[in-house]
Amino acid sequence: MSLKTIVGVIIALLAIEITLPLAWYVAGIWLDNFAYRITISAHYFVVAGLASLLITAIVIVSQSYREILRNPVEGLKAQGHYNSGVVLVRLSAELF
Repeated sequence: MSLKTIVGVIIALLAIEITLPLAWYVAGIWLDNFAYRITISAHYFVVAGLASLLITAIVIVSQSYREILRNPVEGLKAQGHYNSGVVLVRLSAELF
């Protein structure tokens, strides 16, 4: 696993940890307004959290895999580093 994948999963875990209690509370208040009362069980939230982690990991791994297969020169050209390197080489050649 790459560092990018680990960081993405950690961010997703942090987001789930923050939103899970809030979602549970809001859903409980919302369901209390109905005539027929039901209770919320935790497994719905656990399944939703695991699904979001799985989607996060799949997206990050697929994007990383796509970048691995890409030509490094094309990546440098897209970021603008390739042309600036050529300019630096030309400038240094002119100095000597």
